[in-house]
Parts: sequence; C-alpha cells; structure tokens
Amino acid sequence: MTTNRTSSPAGAPSRAYLVEIFLVSFAALLLEISYTRVVSFKLFYYYTYLTIGLALLGIGCGGVIVAISGRLRRAGTDTVLIWSALIGAVSVPVGYFIIALTTIDTLSIWEYHARATFSNILRLLFICLALFAAFLPIGVIIATLFARGTEQINRLYFADLLGAGIACLIVVFLLNHIGPPAAIMLAAVQSSTPAPA
Repeated sequence: MTTNRTSSPAGAPSRAYLVEIFLVSFAALLLEISYTRVVSFKLFYYYTYLTIGLALLGIGCGGVIVAISGRLRRAGTDTVLIWSALIGAVSVPVGYFIIALTTIDTLSIWEYHARATFSNILRLLFICLALFAAFLPIGVIIATLFARGTEQINRLYFADLLGAGIACLIVVFLLNHIGPPAAIMLAAVQSSTPAPA
C-alpha cells in the first residue's frame, strides 16, 4: 500500500521516513535552544532573538531551495537526505568552532569608532553565517520529506512535532548536565540521520 510510504520524484514507492524526520526535528530544536545559551553568553542576552531568527531563516531557506531547485526535485529522496545529513553533520561542529573562536565586542558596534565598529560588524556577520549554515540542511530535509510525502503528511508532521517536543522536554536537562557545546555536538550527531536501507 502506498498510504504508508513516501514517493520518489519518479513516482516509485519508497520507504517511510518517520524516524528521519523525527531525528532531524529533534536535532533542530536541540541545536536552536543550545545556541541561544551559547550566543547569550558569548555576545549578550538580547542576541538570543537573533539566534532564533537565523534558525528560522535557515530552515525556511532550505525549503525555498527545495522548491526552486530542479536538481533537488530530480534527485532521489535518499540522495537528498544523505547529502543534507552529511552537510549538516559537518556544518554544525564547524559553525560552533567558528562561533566559539570568533572574538567580538558587541558594545563597540554601538560606539562611534568606525574601525572597531566595522570590524565587529564583520565578525557578527561571520557568526550569523555560521548559525544560518547549520540550519539550512535541516530545512532541506524537512521540506523534501513533506513535499514528497503528501500521502502520509499527517504521520510525517506528527513525527516532526514529536521530535521537536521531546527535544524541548529534555534540552534543559542536557544543558545543565552536559553543557551547551556537548548538546550542540549531540544535535550534529542526530542531524546525520541513519543511512537509508
């Protein structure tokens, strides 16, 4: 029966992707909330909203890329998932180290020293790019699975919400016991979903 399956671009039945979307949604929320702690400590607490905005922008842009890219539409679902998961698994730790190692004085951005202001604005943009890049593959995966799994969208959406909800339930425990950097690395492991069977 095709009601429990997603379809490839060619229309051939494929397997269900409930575990993959569960893990990716879990990783997305774990990553987003962990980064709010890191960014509020490194920069200032009001940059938490910037983190949330960049996470939404990255996920949304992933959906836009899926919608406008003919190459992605022609690629098999498993291929898109594997490459997106690999890119996500690399971009998360690389992005974290960029954010952790980039020194920035956010107060000088609002001062009138042109050279210091420009330098710190460039560093802030570099941090923003690293945050954005971590969420882009997540958006590609979610948009691909939703677009190709219309026959079982209710189950996919439930798995998506369940993964995000469980991440919200345990993220405070993880942040308090293993710390934000380890939680971010855990999200990188979760975002690299299992290879298709």
